[in-house]
Amino acid sequence: MSTEHSDSDGALGTPDHCIPSAGQVTALEQQVAQQTTAMHPQVVHLLDALIDGFPNAFRGLGRPHLQRPAEQVVLMMFATKAFFSLRSARDLLLAGRYAQTQVLNRLLFEECMLAKFYLSTPEEASKYIQRHGARTPKMSEVLKDLQLELLYQDYEELSQHAHSRLSSTYLSVVSEAKPSGWILRSAPEYSERLLMQCAAYSLKYAAELLQVLAHQSNDSSLGEDTRELVHRVKEFLRELDPGIDSSAPGTLPDDQS
Repeated sequence: MSTEHSDSDGALGTPDHCIPSAGQVTALEQQVAQQTTAMHPQVVHLLDALIDGFPNAFRGLGRPHLQRPAEQVVLMMFATKAFFSLRSARDLLLAGRYAQTQVLNRLLFEECMLAKFYLSTPEEASKYIQRHGARTPKMSEVLKDLQLELLYQDYEELSQHAHSRLSSTYLSVVSEAKPSGWILRSAPEYSERLLMQCAAYSLKYAAELLQVLAHQSNDSSLGEDTRELVHRVKEFLRELDPGIDSSAPGTLPDDQS
């Protein structure tokens, strides 16, 4: 079995020499993970700290019974989904699967924004709980309601990777052909640029949602720990992009509590 790819001028590429086995792919993933951890330990540490922060936040909120306000129930529902999206995104990121990481980052974005939307609109949260299987609103409507329309640029960027396109992805482990202009890798391969691009989205929206959870908690120490973690994430994001304005839409908000 072999696959073929088109060159940048449209000509048909040469067949692949071989398709790697599952064991070879796993070995590649492990190599990428080791390289990522060695080159960017701070990224790995911050992602792990955020992942550890979610269970602590859930404990701070107490048992998720339905007697609490509807908006808090829905917040916990979407925060739970975000926790698993973040954990899976971290695992894929370390394996060098950047395209799949961005798909999960889109889920993380949606879960963060929907949690904030329902928290700010208790009546909509009540409707969502009462109507089993009710559809969530469109992201453009959510961002408009939250007065965060500029975040739609992030959502558009993440949505580009939700569907396979020749312009956005290629399978690096099944072909040595790497057409110029194809911007995101689906298979395990280390890329510092793509690593940091994906990590920025994971860190940004996971930290934002964790901050929202901490605001709802009755545990003051949890709030302090979360504020310190969010501050570290913000500082790291500023190092990636020194032009970031933390007060502007599309960036982590400063803690107002």
